[in-house]
Amino acid sequence: MKSLRCETSLRGSVRWTTVEESLSAQRSLSKAISLPKPLKLKIMKQITVLTICILVLLSCNNSTGQTFLKSNIAEVPIIDSAYIASKTKYFTIEDDRFKGEASNAIHQMITESQFIMLGESHGSYETSKLTATMLPLVKKAGFNNFAVEVGPYSAKKLMALSSPTDNTVKSMYNFNSKYYFKELDDTSIPFFHGVEDARFLEAAAKNDIELWGLDQEYFSSIIYQTDDLLNLAKDKPNFEAIQQMKLEADKVIRKLFIEDEASEKGIALFSEMLKEASVQQFFGQFDETDVVAMEMIEAIKISWDIYDRWQKGSHADRIRYMRENFMKNYEAKIKTGETPKILAKFGRLHAPKIRSGGCLDVGNLVHELALKNGTICSNVSLLNRYIQEEGVTNDNMNSKYYKDLKSILTHGKMNEWTFIDLKSIRADIKSGKIKLPKSDDDTLEKLIEGFDYQIILPLDKYVEPNYKL
Repeated sequence: MKSLRCETSLRGSVRWTTVEESLSAQRSLSKAISLPKPLKLKIMKQITVLTICILVLLSCNNSTGQTFLKSNIAEVPIIDSAYIASKTKYFTIEDDRFKGEASNAIHQMITESQFIMLGESHGSYETSKLTATMLPLVKKAGFNNFAVEVGPYSAKKLMALSSPTDNTVKSMYNFNSKYYFKELDDTSIPFFHGVEDARFLEAAAKNDIELWGLDQEYFSSIIYQTDDLLNLAKDKPNFEAIQQMKLEADKVIRKLFIEDEASEKGIALFSEMLKEASVQQFFGQFDETDVVAMEMIEAIKISWDIYDRWQKGSHADRIRYMRENFMKNYEAKIKTGETPKILAKFGRLHAPKIRSGGCLDVGNLVHELALKNGTICSNVSLLNRYIQEEGVTNDNMNSKYYKDLKSILTHGKMNEWTFIDLKSIRADIKSGKIKLPKSDDDTLEKLIEGFDYQIILPLDKYVEPNYKL
């Protein structure tokens, strides 16, 4: 096998030649240069010695030269907690205001964004507090819309329950208590069952921010929706007969829910409810002249179909429905001449700009819309480090589920909020200033790719229940 040597061009490019080619070039060079013979021999000896030295150096790594070249290139540092610290600031919430070194970054994010997507863990006391603090600020920045993870009709119900605004907590308490489904240990509208949830709902109402419900109607929402449908039928001449149909429908719906809950494998709950004669008869009392009622019934049927598909393993149907509902609301605002700015609050699964749970979710949709509009979408991840449950404080740094995020979570504090600029980290990775650590788990990579900012909550707990059992 011929030995190889490395030659570098004036442009810095590298090409490989054989030693024989090199020596041939030397002989050609000696013929081309008109020098006295003794001087020629001296120069040729120097060139030969230099060639041998280079070959010896290159042979130290199987004649490839990689070790020699690598020794002259600085190793790219790996992301660690010290690096994350350089991208981290802290803030507190006092008197319903952001305070501390990160407060300016939060205000800038709000001011520059057309869309803000909060990716939360449901039931968090501190997340509801954060949301209530943000709502007046986003309103000042031109945000008139608040997308939430409930059904379209449920969003309208929440707006009705928050008027008058000062009665919101009490109104939600009465509603949640009345429609608490004891056998399922559940309320009828998800993620609004706490006192703190009612308070951020009140903040939205006080700032005249419209709620957009994008999700399917929650499975136990039907418990209050049949009451609302009956109320819409009060002027019909056969109201008493409709009232009796409603009672029969309620009875069979509750029976099926309880049967499903008690069954080890469950039943085809939602398709079974649609097949029930009493349910069909009750829904059949409304026609195209009953616009609101027909919209409700359509939303219920779509939601039950989504749940039925979900029981068979489909997640995409729900995501498609949420994206469609977002665009329906968005395009309606565009038609009025408004360039809508939207705050959204969803579970973290739905919030990243990249594929999540096998789907391009709502977080991706708002990101793509911002790119199309030439505006900014801020996707924000909310994580807990410390959680208090039944008087015991747990640290997620000790959880196997967060093992790949320890360089992030280690900056969480008990009494302060942590604000980490993931957008800046992503830019450093792209430019080659830093690189991701090797890991069997790509959680850190997905976090940095999917979100622009990471907020770590201070010591957290579950919301205070806003209902009576």
